[in-house]
Amino acid sequence: MSQSSFARRLFLTLFLFLGARTYAAPIFPGQTILAPGEPDPTGGVVQAGTGIAVPFTSPAGPAQFSGTLTTTVIAGDPSNPLGGLTFTYRLTNDAGSLSSLERMTNLNFTGVQTDVSWQIPAAGVAPTSVDRDASGSTVGWSFNPLGSGVVNPGAATALLVIQTNAPAYTQINANILDGSIATASSFGPVIPEPASLALAGVGALALCRRRS
Repeated sequence: MSQSSFARRLFLTLFLFLGARTYAAPIFPGQTILAPGEPDPTGGVVQAGTGIAVPFTSPAGPAQFSGTLTTTVIAGDPSNPLGGLTFTYRLTNDAGSLSSLERMTNLNFTGVQTDVSWQIPAAGVAPTSVDRDASGSTVGWSFNPLGSGVVNPGAATALLVIQTNAPAYTQINANILDGSIATASSFGPVIPEPASLALAGVGALALCRRRS
C-alpha cells in the first residue's frame, strides 16, 4: 500500500471515529463533560404550552440581571438516541442587565437517561461545559470566561439540548446564576417511579457500552 493510500485510509478512519463520538454525549450522575456541538434536534412535534419566553430577574443589587428563558419540549425528535422527549433551553440576558450570566441549572432529571449538547451551527454563546450532580437530579451549564465566554448583557446562549428517554414532562424551575440567583419557570421530565429506576440504570449502562 502506498503512503498516500495509507494516509487517506488513516484520515477516513479518524474522521469516522471522531464523527461518531461527536454526536454521542451521554452524561451520568457525578460527571462533568465538555459541551459538544450537535445538529439536533432535527425534527419532531413541539408540545403545547412550551416554547414561550419566560422572564426572570435577580434580586436588586449592584450586579442585578434580568432576561428570558425559553424552554421547548419536543416529542418524536429523530436525532434523539434515547427515544423519549427532547428538551431545549435558550437563555437571554437583557441589554440593561448589570452583570453577565455564567451558569444555569435545570431540574429534575433523577433516574432519567440524558444526552446533552448545544445546537450547531451556533446562534449565541456556546456553553463551556455541562455537569450533572451525584444524585443525577441537576444538569448544569457553565459559561466560562476562559472557555467559550460568558453571556454578556444583550446576548443569548446557543440552543441548549437535553435528549432523554422520558415519555412525559412537567413544569419545573431553572436557576440562573451570576453571584445572585434568579429562578425561571421551565420544563423537565416526569420522574420515573422507583420500580423504573433499576431499568433506567440498565438502559444507561447499555447506552454507555454502545457508545464506548
